[in-house]
Amino acid sequence: LRDLPSFERVVVEETYVRFSLNDGRIVLMPLDWSTPLANATPEQRQAFKVSPWNVFWDDLDEIIGVEHLLYGQRLW
Repeated sequence: LRDLPSFERVVVEETYVRFSLNDGRIVLMPLDWSTPLANATPEQRQAFKVSPWNVFWDDLDEIIGVEHLLYGQRLW
């Protein structure tokens, strides 16, 4: 995990989440990759916490890790 870049900034847009990583990359993830995010209200989507390698939406029971973004895997 230590070899992975970490999150610097997370912005939830209307149809995607934009993740800025500490190595300069910006990764866009479509909301429909995450059923909980796709079905959430705009307010619920904005209620997240960021750690170095994960983003947590506690109310939605959703966690997105930097490894999911880098490997481009749909969340189940």
